[in-house]
Amino acid sequence: MRHSQHLETVKAELFNIFMHIEVEEQEQRKKQQAERRLKARREIEKHMENKQLQAEIIEPWERDF
Repeated sequence: MRHSQHLETVKAELFNIFMHIEVEEQEQRKKQQAERRLKARREIEKHMENKQLQAEIIEPWERDF
């Protein structure tokens, strides 16, 4: 009887460790995804700002000629 109780305790501890690792991995994936999205958003904003700046620089020159 004692052996089976000890075995169940070890199983429960292993399961808890496994679940903890799974939660940590999931949190890490979410963090990485958020970082990728932020980087993409910043690159899009930079592209749009450059495009707008180019238009503002070129536009006056085109009107003068």
